Amino acid sequence: MKSWFKTYWLLLVLPILYIVLISQYINGDISPNNHNLIITLTTIENWMNDGALAHNFNLINAWGNPGDLNVHYYPRVMSEEGRNYFVSYPPLSFIVFYGVVNIFNPSNLVIAFKLFGVFIHLISFWLVFYIVKDKCSLWSSYLLSGLFLFFPSSIVLSLMYYPEQLIIPLILLFIIILETSQSTVKNILLVLMSFLLVYCDWLGALLIASVVFFNIVIVRDRNFKEASLLIMGGLLGGGILLIQYSSINGFEALFHGLKLRYLERSGVFSETYSDRGVNLYSYNTLVYVYKHLIPTVIGAAIGLLFLGFKKCKVWKSKWFWLVVTPVLLHMILIFNSNILHFQNLAKLSIVFILGSVLWITRKSIEPIIVCSILSLNIFLSTFVISDYFRTYSVSSLIYEKAEFIKAQIKSDDVCILLQDGFSEDLVLLSYLTKRNLIWYANIDEAKISMKEQKDQSSFRWIDFENRKSGFCFEYNDLKK
Repeated sequence: MKSWFKTYWLLLVLPILYIVLISQYINGDISPNNHNLIITLTTIENWMNDGALAHNFNLINAWGNPGDLNVHYYPRVMSEEGRNYFVSYPPLSFIVFYGVVNIFNPSNLVIAFKLFGVFIHLISFWLVFYIVKDKCSLWSSYLLSGLFLFFPSSIVLSLMYYPEQLIIPLILLFIIILETSQSTVKNILLVLMSFLLVYCDWLGALLIASVVFFNIVIVRDRNFKEASLLIMGGLLGGGILLIQYSSINGFEALFHGLKLRYLERSGVFSETYSDRGVNLYSYNTLVYVYKHLIPTVIGAAIGLLFLGFKKCKVWKSKWFWLVVTPVLLHMILIFNSNILHFQNLAKLSIVFILGSVLWITRKSIEPIIVCSILSLNIFLSTFVISDYFRTYSVSSLIYEKAEFIKAQIKSDDVCILLQDGFSEDLVLLSYLTKRNLIWYANIDEAKISMKEQKDQSSFRWIDFENRKSGFCFEYNDLKK
């Protein structure tokens, strides 16, 4: 035991430093723009209330009160019953967390959600070390896995568990399985892992396609057997996902919802369709590149550049097609979502860390240098994370508004907030009140829309107006 600790002590020390860094953020508070947490817990709570099978394990981002049917601040795919379902991601990460909740029955779902994300990140860190250790020296492995652990966007994502996080340990396990000796067990695991990857995140489908392409096109000795196994598992995952999501309201409604979502999140189309006008060729993009992409890569770049790189035919390496190609393709194909959401850039950590193994020229490195680089990286990550969460505030005002709404609104009321446009507060308020809150600029707009949507002009509306002395709440019942 002493010998093991003397060799691998950083495998314990680095996680402790990481936990110290993020401990202040592990609480029951929810920020308005933590949509990962809000959407996940909305789904989990609906599954717990109704039973997951009642929703066919589909991701539901709506509440089922009579006044909530057929209304939502962001309709995606509506069921015939008027419930809004979320089809932006496959459901595996939600199902996994649902299983954890049922096993441990936590008293606080918000804290449990954050702790589970921390656990997944630590598992990923140890998997990275295990993989890299076979390719590099011990201290080079410490450096690379340490850079992964303190990758700024990965730290943020570890507090926002989502498909983008669960896919990372799945990719790492997939790498380990691919590098094992040929056997029947390996063949079964390849089918299973390709299924799980596709059923977890859209990145999984790109990854399977990339590895299949490598096996039948790039590599000299074509590996049709492995390619067939990966295609089998991928098609199984994709087929189940298609049938599952089409059960919401048919194929037409599903494809319509996915089409609109891709228009908004791809960044391939014009600023009109792209969220916040961010696409591959707009000026707005530069703002988010500066805010999100640069802080993401700066820490890793310090360590990787120090190691030095060699010239090699990387396109012939399986790791290149397994890690680098699918992640970079995903960055381009869903550019808007990736560049807007800082935590989505966590996938770049495996590109920097695992991809760098292909180019490393310095196989050994002095421990003092590794500790110095990691210390600098931890300092920079602490600065970036602190700055990020400083603007990621949780206002007590939102909780006061939620309590007011819950006290005033009946279960069969449609609740409308009068405000100038969509706001992040609306998302959190909908979760806190367990109601599908919607907004309109004025009462006349609301009356016309409600008449069209629900054949009624009777609804509840609330106008929150900030004042120095407190708040003015106007509450009215409108009749035909």
